[in-house]
Amino acid sequence: MTHYPSFSSPDVSTDFVRIIDPGNVGIRQGSTTVVVSWRDIIHVRAERKRTWFATTSGPLKSSGTLVDVVDTLSPLGLVRVHRGLAINSSRVRRLVGRGRHRLILTLDTGDEFLVGRQFQRLVRSRFGCGENRSPQKRRGGPFNV
Repeated sequence: MTHYPSFSSPDVSTDFVRIIDPGNVGIRQGSTTVVVSWRDIIHVRAERKRTWFATTSGPLKSSGTLVDVVDTLSPLGLVRVHRGLAINSSRVRRLVGRGRHRLILTLDTGDEFLVGRQFQRLVRSRFGCGENRSPQKRRGGPFNV
């Protein structure tokens, strides 16, 4: 009797990205897995139902979703900064607030990215910037807190 593996079998992998060890990541492209050093990953972008990894050796395409990639690589320092973008936090060199609700990240490559409003609080706390709010005026008497 011949045994065929089912799709729920642990032998059939649906992982598109995997941490191999603390310094290396495996990215599956079709039937090939490319091993990339974590330090070489600059950012990850979702585009046209694909996930693109910008690396120092060039772009890599994967079929996994950005949400799955961020969930898998967040222990290494991948931080989502926009609906379709996540960055390698070890490459961040500057965080600049420009006006109301505008926060710009600069990476060591010189690339600049606008941080989405819904991700600004996470990014500020991650990089120790705190909130950029002016102190509110107190109303009432001296005992009103």
